[in-house]
Amino acid sequence: MRTNLIFLLLIAGIMISGCSTEENRVPAFSRIDTSIDCGAAPLTVQFNAYATGGNLLESPTGGNTYLDIDWNFQDGSSGHGSVVSHIFTEPGTYIVEITVTDADGDGETWFREITVLSDVMTVHAFPSTSVTVSWVEMTQPSPSYPEIISSENGTYPTGSLVINEIMVHNTSAFADPDHPSLFPSWIELYNGTAADINIGDWYLSNDISYPRRWTFPTNTIIQANGFLMIMADSRINPNGIVLHANFELLPDEDWIEENPEWDGRSEVVLSSSDREIIDVRRFTPTVDDVSYGRYPDGSTNATVQFGLDVEMCGIGPGSDYSRFEGTWETPSRIYDNVRAPLHTFDFYDAGIDTITVSVYDYQTTYTRTDTVIVEVLIP
Repeated sequence: MRTNLIFLLLIAGIMISGCSTEENRVPAFSRIDTSIDCGAAPLTVQFNAYATGGNLLESPTGGNTYLDIDWNFQDGSSGHGSVVSHIFTEPGTYIVEITVTDADGDGETWFREITVLSDVMTVHAFPSTSVTVSWVEMTQPSPSYPEIISSENGTYPTGSLVINEIMVHNTSAFADPDHPSLFPSWIELYNGTAADINIGDWYLSNDISYPRRWTFPTNTIIQANGFLMIMADSRINPNGIVLHANFELLPDEDWIEENPEWDGRSEVVLSSSDREIIDVRRFTPTVDDVSYGRYPDGSTNATVQFGLDVEMCGIGPGSDYSRFEGTWETPSRIYDNVRAPLHTFDFYDAGIDTITVSVYDYQTTYTRTDTVIVEVLIP
């Protein structure tokens, strides 16, 4: 009996001795939860910290009763305890510091990033800039009309062919080469490249909502660095010196009376054979024998590439923007559902122009706007 008692005491001693190495473990976090890690100010965040360690003889379950947990929210305030709530009042990125310690001063530190935005969704449009227009009034029109050349040679380099000059009220400045007693409206195209361009089966129109009003004859070539003139007089003359489109540049009086909202502007639209709009020129014809054109020929130096970024939780400049719909409003044109429109200013826009973009998020139904300022100068 006595032998058995000694044996049991020895076993108990071994067990107590083994546990003593586990009595005071260094505190450690197992996880830290946040109710939200990104949102608009003021942002309320609840934090929950889970830690183990400390003196197991006093806290055998490893709970937090005998551990100190301190919070530094990096905005000048702090907290204490395993469960805390904090309100971030200012936008910014906060690296919250959480430290757990025991009575011996042992412990560890974790960090949690909290992003606080100024709004649930913010749109940043760019750039604000200044440009010098290339589309100006020309008191000395300079029409050019080489003979019509038919050929199968020539390709179209994107962005190199433009509507170069337009005259609406042609009372005496330039006679129709096919009808010298007539002075119709005319349009001039310019090929600023070193290669011939075949615009056969392309389209020309006076209405962007109907861009394929008139079709260029098959194998119509504009020579390298050359011009092509089209009379906008509704006359059909396939064998003429110049081309004649089946429309005019001004609406008739009946149409004007039926559309009192018309702002007086007209337009010319050039489209490729695959129906891509190549160029659009808008103008307000007011003066006889004054044309509107690019100065110098083919110039596009008043073109601005706009862009936008959306800032919201989970979205940044490199994110997928398919969930957003953007609408840009310029003085002369509205671009629907375009993130980065390429816009050309003309002399009507001279001065300080405010360009507005409105962005709609399909997922949250938020809508936000931003503006850029463009100073348009006249040469």
